[in-house]
Amino acid sequence: MVWIGTPRSSWSRARRGGGGYGPPPLRDNTFIWGLPDLSESDAHKAHVGNVLLKFSAAVFRLCIQLRIPVVLENPLTSMLWVSPPIRHLLQHRHVMHEYTDFCQEGCPYRKRTQLMFAFLDVRQCCRQCHSKRGACSFTGRPHEQLVGTRGGVFLTKLAEPYPPSLCKRLASSIGFSICATLSNSLNNLFNR
Repeated sequence: MVWIGTPRSSWSRARRGGGGYGPPPLRDNTFIWGLPDLSESDAHKAHVGNVLLKFSAAVFRLCIQLRIPVVLENPLTSMLWVSPPIRHLLQHRHVMHEYTDFCQEGCPYRKRTQLMFAFLDVRQCCRQCHSKRGACSFTGRPHEQLVGTRGGVFLTKLAEPYPPSLCKRLASSIGFSICATLSNSLNNLFNR
């Protein structure tokens, strides 16, 4: 099985720039592969992000061809999801997607994260917040906004790790799915 966590830094909509809101954007819906007139440094970051996205899409496509269980993860608001290679994959008959909210794992921020997957089903691992009047449906408290810094580190960076409870559900689901696939393969082999 393959898990792809494509680096999100250049694809993040959190790159708003100015006023302590983080670095400036590198792309938008019109210029998905990179804004014109970027500094040399930012153009390089956009280029690296493009290469990593194309590589991730190619690995995902290869997994589909070989019928290998595969998951690609990125924040739901990531511009990665509107890129042509990923939009094309989302239309494939074996590809499914679902999002999960980190606040449902006890995190103070919602951090909505999308999973795109094939040849396994991780939808049962995903939990969504049904926020009422800005209060988290799990904690009952307002979500912490991932804007600005804490101790000199952007809050979006601090929120990157997957919550352990989500990891446990995913590992269990992935293990069960792979065992079921192997079991079916063995049954087919012995029933010939």
